[in-house]
Amino acid sequence: MTEDFEGGAWGEGVPTGSGDAVDYGGPAATQFAAQPGHLPVDQPPGGVGHQVPPVGAAPYQPFQGQPYLQPQFSPYQRPDGTQQALLVSLISLILGFFCTVGFLGSPFGMILGRKEIAAIDAGLTDPINRSTAVIAFVCGIIGTVILALIVLGLVAILGFALFVEGTN
Repeated sequence: MTEDFEGGAWGEGVPTGSGDAVDYGGPAATQFAAQPGHLPVDQPPGGVGHQVPPVGAAPYQPFQGQPYLQPQFSPYQRPDGTQQALLVSLISLILGFFCTVGFLGSPFGMILGRKEIAAIDAGLTDPINRSTAVIAFVCGIIGTVILALIVLGLVAILGFALFVEGTN
């Protein structure tokens, strides 16, 4: 083994290039092919027992399962409306800060959110969206309270203006 290398012991130096196979102490490549689980070099790509289909035959077996994904139907009686309730509540709350008229949609968002919570509690819609319905309900309450404060403020200002006008 050391005669194929220049410079001494195994692992030192470089091969001499004499063309002889260098034995590095491991099993030969032919030993792997004879062991179970290893395929010989001349084995066809399909593995043991692989047969090439005849000319003109289908190269594979037809698919035996369902060819397309089937739609998943919900076990609940009605579709979920929590996203719509949240959309109405948030848009009315955001628009209310830019123009006061936007707060007029908050009671509708509050009502829609409460209806969705009731539907979830009754088992008519998916309970995974309960947090979205609660957020819509709370945003609707916040917008409705702000709307009520605006209306009370306008009534107070109007009453004060009529009181001042009546005293002159």
